[in-house]
Amino acid sequence: EPTAERLIEELSGPARFVLSRPERLRQLQEARMLFEAFLARVAARSATADQIATIEAALDANGKTIGDPEAFVRTNMDFHLAIAKVSQNVFVDSLHTAVQAWLAEHRRVAVQQQGSAERAFARHVEILDAIRAGDPEKAE
Repeated sequence: EPTAERLIEELSGPARFVLSRPERLRQLQEARMLFEAFLARVAARSATADQIATIEAALDANGKTIGDPEAFVRTNMDFHLAIAKVSQNVFVDSLHTAVQAWLAEHRRVAVQQQGSAERAFARHVEILDAIRAGDPEKAE
């Protein structure tokens, strides 16, 4: 059965090599953003009340970590994973977790830029509002 841990373990070497090239890092970031936009659309169409509550809790935790880049990246990943879990697809969960892990260090650096965490959190609030409203286009 696919797990994020196995995927990360088996592909981390090649991923590190690929991510050592700035162009490839940018491309993986773009792929992550497209993947997360798709997952947000899925969540807006099909999230249950319990799943929305889980996403809300993850967002609340994320907001409390603004100012702590390490914790913000971790809770940011938790927020996006809560959205990914709405799909109830083990491959989606595993792939999403692996991509997040490969990009975590780069995101820690990015989130330290002035206002970056605040902008990301504000976008997360918009995503959650769209999921609650069942609006896939705004969730994207």
